[in-house]
Amino acid sequence: RLEEIEEQFREVEQRGNELERALRAGSKSQESSDLLGQWLRLVHEKHFLVSEESDLMIESQELELEEQQSALELQLRGYLDLDDAIKTHKDRAEEATILSRMLEVVDKRNALITFLDEKRLKDMTEQLHVLH
Repeated sequence: RLEEIEEQFREVEQRGNELERALRAGSKSQESSDLLGQWLRLVHEKHFLVSEESDLMIESQELELEEQQSALELQLRGYLDLDDAIKTHKDRAEEATILSRMLEVVDKRNALITFLDEKRLKDMTEQLHVLH
């Protein structure tokens, strides 16, 4: 999907440049008004594409963190399954390290989710302003 967005972005940029040149060339008032309307729609489309690309990148990071968390949980489970009587000091230290790393990953995931929620709310607010 990122490649599609990049291709659409290039097309929007090219159309925007063409419209900008036509606007600068100056023409009839009605034609200029139409060109300006098209240009503003392209600006909105470009903003939407940038926002969608950003969302995909954030979701990709979130999936990566989710995979890290799953791997750490699996490692931690191995240490938790050991009987405390046979755990070495090294086992306990490794268990604590894994748990600490898991908490860091969870914090990063929560931060990404919060950021994405705030971004979506901001995008919705901006779209409402565009509609009014």
